[in-house]
Amino acid sequence: MNNREFSEQPEQTANFKNRKKEYKFNIRGLIFAAFNKKITRPSRFFCSEFVKYILEFGKVDVSKIPEVVQPEHLLLINGLEVEYEGLLKDYK
Repeated sequence: MNNREFSEQPEQTANFKNRKKEYKFNIRGLIFAAFNKKITRPSRFFCSEFVKYILEFGKVDVSKIPEVVQPEHLLLINGLEVEYEGLLKDYK
């Protein structure tokens, strides 16, 4: 990812924030993902699905990530580092 692509990441996430009423959590997708089944619903994402979408938008090569993405699959992306591991409530 070059500097321009990296700088566009906050822009895309801000777009989601500005249009947050249009987007919902994809609970069905999350349940289907537990059974390794893909269900696509317009304007709906579960967490790792959202992260994959944002990375794709930023031109990050996500070709190693399966269609049904789970958090551990994000570790397959070359050049990314784990920033934090643990409970979100403990993140500072």
